Amino acid sequence: MPVPLQFTLVNIGYAQLDHRWNYDNVISPFSRLYYIKKGSATVYHNDQTFALEEGKLYLIPSYTYSRYQCADYHEQIYIHFLEETAEGFSAYDRYQFRYEEPAKAFDVLVMEQLMALHPSRSIVKDDPEVYDNTPSLLNFLNKNQSSSLSHQMNTQALLHYLFS
Repeated sequence: MPVPLQFTLVNIGYAQLDHRWNYDNVISPFSRLYYIKKGSATVYHNDQTFALEEGKLYLIPSYTYSRYQCADYHEQIYIHFLEETAEGFSAYDRYQFRYEEPAKAFDVLVMEQLMALHPSRSIVKDDPEVYDNTPSLLNFLNKNQSSSLSHQMNTQALLHYLFS
């Protein structure tokens, strides 16, 4: 029987990153979804190496040790989100996931729609030690509660589509 999932948007945005995007020992309380628009980089998690390539989606689960490296340059749309089940466990504990997937044109449209719904939700400083901390995370979560019901439902539907 499928487990109902609830998503909470933390942040979303578009980033142009270079060799300074180089972080080790990252363990975040939220998941990440990247769409690589241009260039390349590398992410390590779940004992695997992922060479980030243009035109692909990448899922990085919450509470997973990871490393991020960019030798030169890449552009990405990123979404950070919390996922929770009615039973209180992570979907990652129960289901198998593909962490790399070719992006369909509609996937990119959905991500762009989410960015349009949340124009002020991008991270200002791309250092995980800054945006992973509790006060910063709470600021993003408080923005969800102040939005309208239709805005929240639209966000949920788009996140469900992308997570599927």
